[in-house]
Amino acid sequence: MSWQFKTYATWDGAAEAFEALATTGACFPFQRRTWLDAWYAHPGKKPDVSPLPVLALWNETPALALPLILRQSGGLTRIEYADCGLTDYNTPILGPAAPQTTDDAVAFFEALRDALPKADIIDFAKMPREVKGRKNPLTLLPNVEKSRMIGNLITVPGTIDEWMQSRFDRQGRKEFERPWRVFSRIEGAKFLAVEPGAEAQRIYDALCTMQAERIHELGLPYILDEPANAAFYKSLLDTGLENGSVILTALTAGETLVGALFSVGDGDRMYMLRLVGAGGEWGKCSPGRLIVERTMKHLHAQDYHAFDFTIGDYAYKRRMGADAVDLYDLRVATSVKGLPSVVYTRARNTLRQNEKLRAFVYKLRGKPLPLS
Repeated sequence: MSWQFKTYATWDGAAEAFEALATTGACFPFQRRTWLDAWYAHPGKKPDVSPLPVLALWNETPALALPLILRQSGGLTRIEYADCGLTDYNTPILGPAAPQTTDDAVAFFEALRDALPKADIIDFAKMPREVKGRKNPLTLLPNVEKSRMIGNLITVPGTIDEWMQSRFDRQGRKEFERPWRVFSRIEGAKFLAVEPGAEAQRIYDALCTMQAERIHELGLPYILDEPANAAFYKSLLDTGLENGSVILTALTAGETLVGALFSVGDGDRMYMLRLVGAGGEWGKCSPGRLIVERTMKHLHAQDYHAFDFTIGDYAYKRRMGADAVDLYDLRVATSVKGLPSVVYTRARNTLRQNEKLRAFVYKLRGKPLPLS
């Protein structure tokens, strides 16, 4: 009984085996073929990135499929998930022989390290503890750390009304429902679940423009309009709308886009990726919150019972009633060259998560403790 590994030089060579395991195993839409076809075809073509899909088998039984890359960064060779800032949750696809205990996870990871190509760091970030109710074995390893990123999840086991009753007081429920009353009074106002076609492209283009303008107004870095990333999302939109894995919803008033939400789904759980709402006079109907609320109701009627606001600790997610979900990082030096980077990152994470230690360090440095 032993571990066997198949590593692939291209995504095309791995795609069929990965999707076969995803169909019967446990994963998120970020590990399904629609997402990975688009990802490896575009960000995977950057000069510093090489595809490295890995299929792990235990005694010839499929166990895990890891959509990985080799990436050159800061003079170091890193083995990472296919992410580069685009994938919200990173995890292996879990098959029937995936490890479920710490001892088995440690044995698997030691065998995986030996099977991987030479690198300086293994850097697995933003990993959930569970994948569709199953343990993620990589988060069972002793040196895993809590990530600075968190997920955000709303679960609605019963009706929307029952969930609202459990989450909000009477005034909160009225405030939750107010934007639709305001918006629906506007002539030509409507909510759309967008189908493939010219209208989808028009709404998506407007979403991209609105999002870029808003981020630039805030003076924040914006990567989604970089050519490879824009091509990734365009490919994802075209394929995903056709097969139902992409969900595009919108609020419109005549020809005006008031709000839009770009999500991916897997039949019972929505993962929110890109959200925009018009400003100015439209602010009176809270279009960002309204498009989320309308989308939730639309999908709940189609048996969706989980609404994932994905990564980022933003106040509006708390106001909407989302629960924080911890994510985990695994960084391991696989060469002497990679050791200083891993040690520094671990020290920084320890400092960030220990308020008393942070206060002590800042006192030594003669600086006030930051608010966050």
